[in-house]
Amino acid sequence: MTTETEQRLSEALHDIVGTQPFEPDLASIERRGRRLQRRTTAARSAVGLGVVAVLVAVGLGAATGTTRPGTTHNHQAVGTQAPLPQAKGPLMRLADYIRANALGRSATQPS
Repeated sequence: MTTETEQRLSEALHDIVGTQPFEPDLASIERRGRRLQRRTTAARSAVGLGVVAVLVAVGLGAATGTTRPGTTHNHQAVGTQAPLPQAKGPLMRLADYIRANALGRSATQPS
């Protein structure tokens, strides 16, 4: 149920709107659409490049191993030798025997 005042205001509003022609600004709408499309493309490209950069960094880190400067992959200081194993297995004894014979020294036969 509408009052007389509401009805008069509604008729006045319809008269005002009815007299004003509405023509959409197509050039403005197209510009805004292109701008939004460029922003979306740029954002997607940035995210894609970021993902690729992370994957490459992880791949390179896994392939080369990450070490601190001045260390090797087994975390020893550069220029130092790895400690030799205390217990000699059969392959180590064979290597010693071959090395000794190649140098012309006598060594015990491998067992």
